[in-house]
Amino acid sequence: MLKITLTAVALTAALAFVPEWQQWLAGNGSALAPAYAAASAPTIGRKQIPLTNLQGGGHMLSAAVNGMPVRFQLDTGADGVVISQPDTAQLQRRGLLSQADAVDVVDVHDANGGSRSRPVVMLGELDVGGYVLRNVRATISSGDTSLLGQDFLRHFGSYTIDNQRSVLVLA
Repeated sequence: MLKITLTAVALTAALAFVPEWQQWLAGNGSALAPAYAAASAPTIGRKQIPLTNLQGGGHMLSAAVNGMPVRFQLDTGADGVVISQPDTAQLQRRGLLSQADAVDVVDVHDANGGSRSRPVVMLGELDVGGYVLRNVRATISSGDTSLLGQDFLRHFGSYTIDNQRSVLVLA
């Protein structure tokens, strides 16, 4: 579970790995970006999204964040959407993610009991197999893998992973 931390110190520390955001914070204090509307639900129908099976288990799928292709690991045990450090840097270089998209800082707890403060951004658009969600909160990870978790999956009445055909079925 994510614990929201609202201190300027935590915000500055969490965004320190992104130099442009450090500069923005210096000029804007601890002010966070304005609140956004909750992510809108996609039009629901039955859709099959191709998966790539990972050795040792797990699945990857293709999506687009603010129009940029991103590979996500499907993680049904993850609470939210997580954008990797390399994907974040690429989004920033392309002008698709900026300091203005920072909305919060959260303490992320790992399976080993550790905790780290991580920035949260508002993605303008997340497109997975033609299902488009707008204003999606995503935590920026210090790792190399972007994750698609329950914050995405709960928008659907049901989802199934068909291992024989390697597809995610959303309905």
